[in-house]
Amino acid sequence: MQEQTTSVIVLIIGITVAVLVLVFGGVLSGSVYQIVEPDIDEIGKNAGSATFTVSNTTPVSLGNTYVWEGTLLINGTAASTNNFTVDYTAGTVQLKPNSEAGLTFSHGQAGTTAAFTWGQVAIREHVKSSIISGFQASEQTGKYMPLYVLGVMIFLILGLVVGLTMLGGGTYGGGRAL
Repeated sequence: MQEQTTSVIVLIIGITVAVLVLVFGGVLSGSVYQIVEPDIDEIGKNAGSATFTVSNTTPVSLGNTYVWEGTLLINGTAASTNNFTVDYTAGTVQLKPNSEAGLTFSHGQAGTTAAFTWGQVAIREHVKSSIISGFQASEQTGKYMPLYVLGVMIFLILGLVVGLTMLGGGTYGGGRAL
């Protein structure tokens, strides 16, 4: 009898620990994500600058690929598509032959400066999607926890009943349940 009681207590403690691990694991991982989310948002976000010579014959590299659209400043002014052909993926600019009046860019002009944000945004999105998948897996496991508990409880009750009938005296057919 003492062996069955000990095993029942151990299994109850095991169920309690498993539930607590799932609950605290979910809470702690959510807290950790909130703490590191600003760092994750910075993945693929880099400040860049370049000094280049303007050309209307060949694209000029800014020294970085994946320039973010809308972040490119040339000589402190937003890069106008009227003046430049910009390949954001390749990180190149080329002066158009018929530049907008009022801006003083000319072919061969040295010392032109560019400031921009660059980086591969897809990496950040992959990191975020993998974290979300982890949370979804944890949530799915948590949904099945009542079934685990029910299964263990049925196992405990059957084990206790079978154990008690095996210990029974001669009045019940020699202690056999069946």
